[in-house]
Amino acid sequence: MSEPWPGRLLEGHKDAIECVRESPFSHDLLLSGSEDSTVRLWDVRVFRSVRAIRGIFSGSSISSVCFHTLAEHCVLVSFGRELACFDLRSPALVLSAAALPPCCFHTDDITHFSVHQNGELIASGDDSGTARIISFDPSGTTQPSQLQSIAAHSDVCYALFNPSCPSELLTGGFDCCVKFWDHNRAHCLSTINLATDPTVSNQQFNPPFVHALQVCSDKLAVALGSGEVAIVDLPSRRLRHRVTLHTGLATALASSGCSGLYSAGNDGCVYRWAQDLSQPIGRYVHDRKINALASLAHHELVAIADTSAQLALFPTHSFTSYSVPREALNIASSSVSSGGGGRKKRRQKTKNPRS
Repeated sequence: MSEPWPGRLLEGHKDAIECVRESPFSHDLLLSGSEDSTVRLWDVRVFRSVRAIRGIFSGSSISSVCFHTLAEHCVLVSFGRELACFDLRSPALVLSAAALPPCCFHTDDITHFSVHQNGELIASGDDSGTARIISFDPSGTTQPSQLQSIAAHSDVCYALFNPSCPSELLTGGFDCCVKFWDHNRAHCLSTINLATDPTVSNQQFNPPFVHALQVCSDKLAVALGSGEVAIVDLPSRRLRHRVTLHTGLATALASSGCSGLYSAGNDGCVYRWAQDLSQPIGRYVHDRKINALASLAHHELVAIADTSAQLALFPTHSFTSYSVPREALNIASSSVSSGGGGRKKRRQKTKNPRS
């Protein structure tokens, strides 16, 4: 007889969960967004949803969610081409009105966004490859405005601020490139082309499109469509190594605190990495394709958003030991250039396959 599954399932959504984020202010809270056009706030102490946001997203899937970096009461949500802000100080259990009118600066659907550590800027990337820098005041005194529009990539784009360098924006796209930008000047500082790495075989079944970015201390983890996770050194802006882990796409990354990392793919595998990000040291095989991850280090849990309507919480001590095969680890010298970043002809957009 097989052993019982050691995790817990959080129920409330009605369709696949696209994104999940942990709170920077509380060890106990998670935020999730779903294809059912709702957002839920979860308290893992009681394993249930304590707040829902719905009825305002026009039936659109929720592509990204985030807690504000300074205003504990403020959560932000992207849906379609719009960004909306909600105030958790409202006593209502179901929020159906935004604290500020949703803003729309993009001309294509937003893929991902992040909030600057100063709380005054948002970086968002969209399906056309454009990254935008938006001024944001959670008090609502000043309306959001677009500061920069950057033609960052030739297709789907992810955008993330570098916490250790306030002026630096990190982007990755379906053109297989990771780029470093001075977001104040919309100037490209460096480019890593992951499709032209000479140490990696050109016979990869899936191209190394960028599907997720995660900063861990002084390193950047990059989830690739080739099934690899690439590790970039932020101070030098150079690729350290890349590890082939998945039989499908690598789709999700999450910081585990103290500079650690979790990564996952649509083959259902979740990997726990060594603190120095040299290689994975643990593995859990989930039963569905994975869309997103979040780490609850205080509770020793990892939250797994998959193609079901349930959010899975898996205990980190239940990961099995894992050693990377030698042939799966590439100490790579990627194609690195300074500046540039011109816009190329857009390739056909490829969404993650769903079960």
